[in-house]
Amino acid sequence: NVEGTYKIGEGSKSWTFNDYNNIRKQYELMGLRSVGFNLNDETDNRKATFEDRSYLAHERSWNLFMARRAFAGGTNIIQTNAYPYSNPVLSTDGEMMVYISDMDSTELNEASACFSLKSDGVFPEGTPINSSDYADLDAVIDGTADNAAVAWTRVITDMELSPGSKATNEDILHMMSGTEIMAGIYDGSKFITKRLTENSMADMSPVVAANGNKAIVAWRSFDAGVDSGSEDETESHLSIENRDNIMYRIYNGSEWSEEKCLYDGSIDNINSYNIKMLSNGTSAVTYEVTIGNTDNTEIYCAIIDKDGSILNNIRLTNSEEGDETPQITSVEFPDSEERFVIAWNSVTEIGIDEIKGKSVIRIAAIDENGNIYSHLEAEIESSDTVDYSGFKFPKGSEKLEDLSIVWAQAEFDSEGNYSHSLWGRRFLYKDDSFIVSPEIKLLELDKKISIDFYDSHVDNTEKINFMLQTTDYNTDQRLSNIIYGQAEYSNKLSLEQIYYTHNDILPGNKMPFMFRLYNKGIEPIDNVSIEFGGIIHKFADSDYIIPGQYKDINILYTVPETIVDPEYSITAEYPSSSDKVTGTIKLNIPDVGIYSIDVVKEAQRERILSIMLHNNTYSKLTEGKHIIKLYAYDSPDSEAMPIASAIISDADSFNMINSGMYSKNILLNEEALQGILNEEGEIPDNGVRIFINAVIEENGEEIKDFDLSNDWDYITIKSLISKNMERVTLVSRMNSAQAASVQVQFTNNSMNELKGGNIVVSLKNESGSIIETKQFGGKNSLTVGGEETFATIFDFNSGGASFDAAYIPYKPDDGKDTSDKPKDAKKPKDYINPFKDVNDTDWFYDAVNFVLENELMIGTSTDAFEPELLVTRGMLVTILHRLENLPAAASGNFTDVEQGDYYYDAVAWAQQNGIVLGINQSLFGPNESITREQFAAILYRYYLYKNNGVIDIGADLSGYEDSGMISDYALPALQWAVGKGLIQGRGEDTLAPRGNATRAETAVILQRFLEGNI
Repeated sequence: NVEGTYKIGEGSKSWTFNDYNNIRKQYELMGLRSVGFNLNDETDNRKATFEDRSYLAHERSWNLFMARRAFAGGTNIIQTNAYPYSNPVLSTDGEMMVYISDMDSTELNEASACFSLKSDGVFPEGTPINSSDYADLDAVIDGTADNAAVAWTRVITDMELSPGSKATNEDILHMMSGTEIMAGIYDGSKFITKRLTENSMADMSPVVAANGNKAIVAWRSFDAGVDSGSEDETESHLSIENRDNIMYRIYNGSEWSEEKCLYDGSIDNINSYNIKMLSNGTSAVTYEVTIGNTDNTEIYCAIIDKDGSILNNIRLTNSEEGDETPQITSVEFPDSEERFVIAWNSVTEIGIDEIKGKSVIRIAAIDENGNIYSHLEAEIESSDTVDYSGFKFPKGSEKLEDLSIVWAQAEFDSEGNYSHSLWGRRFLYKDDSFIVSPEIKLLELDKKISIDFYDSHVDNTEKINFMLQTTDYNTDQRLSNIIYGQAEYSNKLSLEQIYYTHNDILPGNKMPFMFRLYNKGIEPIDNVSIEFGGIIHKFADSDYIIPGQYKDINILYTVPETIVDPEYSITAEYPSSSDKVTGTIKLNIPDVGIYSIDVVKEAQRERILSIMLHNNTYSKLTEGKHIIKLYAYDSPDSEAMPIASAIISDADSFNMINSGMYSKNILLNEEALQGILNEEGEIPDNGVRIFINAVIEENGEEIKDFDLSNDWDYITIKSLISKNMERVTLVSRMNSAQAASVQVQFTNNSMNELKGGNIVVSLKNESGSIIETKQFGGKNSLTVGGEETFATIFDFNSGGASFDAAYIPYKPDDGKDTSDKPKDAKKPKDYINPFKDVNDTDWFYDAVNFVLENELMIGTSTDAFEPELLVTRGMLVTILHRLENLPAAASGNFTDVEQGDYYYDAVAWAQQNGIVLGINQSLFGPNESITREQFAAILYRYYLYKNNGVIDIGADLSGYEDSGMISDYALPALQWAVGKGLIQGRGEDTLAPRGNATRAETAVILQRFLEGNI
């Protein structure tokens, strides 16, 4: 034997060159196909090697007692560490097993076809049918044990075979030309054997049929060659030369006929075939061929008379679909006539993607003369997951109603582990109509055990007995076993679904329920009774639910005042049995939903979310029975780890949820927020969504409520920087009746700690002049934690009318000149500086001189200018009013600007000419510190006023990191101001639009504005 390797799931399975199941797959022999079970596995090694029997080093046993313990739905191992190519087959009555044995020898020629007669319900280890010095393979059997006929392939060669070594093309051709067909007829004690072929052809893959003392054997006979294009002689690219025939010989009870040709496949190549004999000796061979050089395959059937002559040859298919692996059996029909039943797998290769590759079994019945029986032209469609490619008829079915098909199929769980199962569908012929049962799982093997080969028969108790060859991939040895299994079809009712609307769960309401039933059995359901809500409902009709059919049954249920979970009991009556399904419908389920989410705390690097919950049903939350769990996530992925959680389990909280609303807080502490911060350690400017999930547990198990849509909600949490549009917030007020004390509250809006800077407060008299200025400490005295608030009080020596409070950030000297100072300032030689706080080295020195000489600004005292003091909105408007020589204007309508205020006339003039708009419709905010963007906006409108509305296009501000913080109203003004060089920023990349303007900055901007003739 020659072998290679192919993958099955996580493991690999050996194949023999002479194993007909794999010839086409491994060596591309003109479309050869398995006549038996095919796993459709992918080849990963085309290098042919001789068999390696190293597995014989492991323990082997034949378990006589195991078969007695078999039961329906169960399996038992007959032989452990079996020959991997034993391929055990059963007689039609299941009393004889035939298989290939390695004879416990490492010699490759030691492979014999053996038989075992069942004794006391078990199969003893078999004995050779015909001992020889050559290897046997492909054993098949038909007929009962008393008159069994067997056939097999014998490799008659004098080659010295070295286990595990590579096989050359010459080796393979020599072995193929040595394959001959052997046959045997059992006489009650032994097999009378005969060699049916003796030629240089490749004679392989026999099939056999028997009935009484008659038998027929058919096989494939072909010339094999080697493609000339093969560069490596160890790569076996074989081809069929000249001859490719189906041959047969008939045994008439005493002797074998001469060899005859049933089909010449020199044009249309043979793929697979099968054979069956009627009780009168008429035989039928059904075969699959590939038409010409196309991919199209068709099914034929040849009728052979008992004398060996061909009576008829019928083409059963003529379509563009792939018609494959024909199977054949014979049964007695209801009209008492025995007919052949032929079935084949039809695979859709054309049409839309949804139906491409869909597997359908088509069925035809043919009598002894080759006439098609029109009442049984049918097809069996598969579900999306079924592959019928390896289906078979179980042996031993005598009547049409006993007939079924079985197939093996792999299934995979969620972790990728596979298990092989045997499935079946039972035929039913009733009232001149053909019915087939749904797909029924008959046997399921343990995980990682693959079915390599199987055979089956139906006994007189209608149980299906399986003989399996398997490989166990749960161990490193991956040994093969012969397994016996037993299964049976049964009638089974399936409750597929119960439909109802949860909105109908109202006390006293007559609530409709629909029960969807499915007949998974092999007989029609005659009647159904449903006990539900204390009432029995009966439904009956002839063939009320046929196998494989759904039925929807509607029942009204009166909802009690106290919601309960009603029980149901459904009984289906079959002609030969009954089946019952019971259960409980969960109606008493509270529906806890999220009504709203609010942020109730935004401070100290924490957020507290308030979750408003409600119960939208008549089912009540109960202490000791229910628990509500709230989970917070920073992504919509419910499989992720929550960043925070909360639990509600007390009666008071449940009562509030049941009767209305209840609010529960979830704390997102500093650790919980770490996952949402950006590289700067801040909450992103656009905010981050926090997702909340409400879960109900009942008696320790999570349950699904009716309305899943309100179990999830989200809220966007924002950075205090983006929310307040500044990194720090200063809130201040007079703190005493004498107006001699100012309380300042300083908030760090950043998640990061703030270090450095100062707070400066200036007290003013009624005319707006500064009386006294105090500061918190030095330039670097402040330290405030992330999102923390610091409060302090400034006490002055006397009372005042108003005050200014400002935070002066600490700017370490990096040696770079990036301020708003003039770049090429020249100090006039005749200027005498009156201010002690303005030095000739200061960047604003010339600007202070300019505004002083032009009477635009004055000192805060005779010897102080206080350049870092903040400018108010009223001050700027007063300066512009002076530039216009104090023109008169009608009274304004700002409620916070009163007659007698030093800025009264200036504000009225500016409002009348559209230079100021106010902070809203009624307030101007004259004593509020002016921001840099407000300064630019007022100066821009003044520019438009002076230039009759002529607009000058400004600069692109996208290069500034904080350009996104510019208010919409101020954007054109800042573009203009930067474009004209009036404002140059507070650093290389920072414009500080919402920073306050100091007196020094105001002086510089005014000088640039006026000297630039803008």
